Amino acid sequence: MSCYPNTPVSILPPVSQGFGPLMWINGNQAARLNIPIEPSFFVYDGIKAWWANGSASQPLTLTNLQQQQNIPYLLGMNDLSQIVKTTFSVQVATSLYGGTAGQIPVQTAPSTTGFIPVGEPNYLLTSTGASTPSWTDQGSITAGNATQAYSLTFSPFDPVDGGKVLYQNSDNETALTAVGDTTQVLQGGGAGNAPTWVNKSSLSVASAVTATTATTATTATTATTATTATNVYDGAAGSLPYQTASSTTTTLPIGTANQLLTVNSGATAPVWQTGIIGVSGTVTGAASGVVGETLSWSSSATSITTGQTKDILTISSSSTPSLTTGDWQFGATFVFACTATTISATQVFTGGIGTTSVTTVAGQRFQFPTMSTVTANTFTFEAPTPRVSILVSTGGTVYATATAPTFTGVGSSMTVTCYLTARRMR
Repeated sequence: MSCYPNTPVSILPPVSQGFGPLMWINGNQAARLNIPIEPSFFVYDGIKAWWANGSASQPLTLTNLQQQQNIPYLLGMNDLSQIVKTTFSVQVATSLYGGTAGQIPVQTAPSTTGFIPVGEPNYLLTSTGASTPSWTDQGSITAGNATQAYSLTFSPFDPVDGGKVLYQNSDNETALTAVGDTTQVLQGGGAGNAPTWVNKSSLSVASAVTATTATTATTATTATTATTATNVYDGAAGSLPYQTASSTTTTLPIGTANQLLTVNSGATAPVWQTGIIGVSGTVTGAASGVVGETLSWSSSATSITTGQTKDILTISSSSTPSLTTGDWQFGATFVFACTATTISATQVFTGGIGTTSVTTVAGQRFQFPTMSTVTANTFTFEAPTPRVSILVSTGGTVYATATAPTFTGVGSSMTVTCYLTARRMR
């Protein structure tokens, strides 16, 4: 019975037998193979045998290798070119083989990976639908419709700065304004022109529905704050604008003829009033400068001689109280005190108010003649003047003047006292 030799040997079939199945026979029955030039495997494929070093001319083929799961070791080569076993472990690839910097990997076929070349600046990677994606100039990309746009960017991919305003630069093209400051408002540039920020102080608005702050507003539906408003929206002709609350304006309809504008009982709004209503409740004198203001003066008993004309009172801005500019209505009462006087009949007592010293003017004076001769009597004669309206200008002076009748008598004398009042009419 044939058996394997005790020492490793390789045996080829005899030449005379040709190529056939390799038979293990005793080592002395076959010619020994030549020693290989380099380390090699002895390979027999069932027909022929050879030394195999893994080269193209001496390939190493093992056609009947079995598939094995969970292989603990792999066959490898160390630094000395020796075949050794090594522990098997799964390695994770962190980089792809091939490609250059900036290229993008893409599957060109099942289980086949290629690379997309580096694109031009500002180009976008777009899908072709079936083949490999390609770089496309963003200027040639058309975006259809977007239901919602939360943020916009503009070339060269700068985000929209806070405070900028979007506007259409042309059909289907959007642009941005610059950022305005707190002293500016946005003004349209007209057809085909971009809006711009302008200073409020130089703004002129011909027509505005709402103007928060406007230097000049020709017509404004609502003007919250306006430096100058040429016209106020709403309100019929003749109506008056007034504030119903802070920063809220409305209008008061036009009143009827001869009505006066006053304030309602709640002091909350102006109203038209027919006639002047007098004061009620606690009554006090009209304040200085107000219509109805009343002033009064009086003189001491002033001596006057027979037939003499004399200023009994002189009032001006330096008087107490002071006479101020205005439309005044004056009235005076003159008191003549006679002592041991003899006055013939038809002699006249005269008193008046005017703006010329020692002058009494008809219409501004009284004249009371004696009805019969008075002989050496002592008596008092008191008479009022008519009400006299005088326009007092700045620095004006008013005189209360009396003229004594002709009188005689031993030890006779006469004095005049004047009580003058004035009421401001305007």
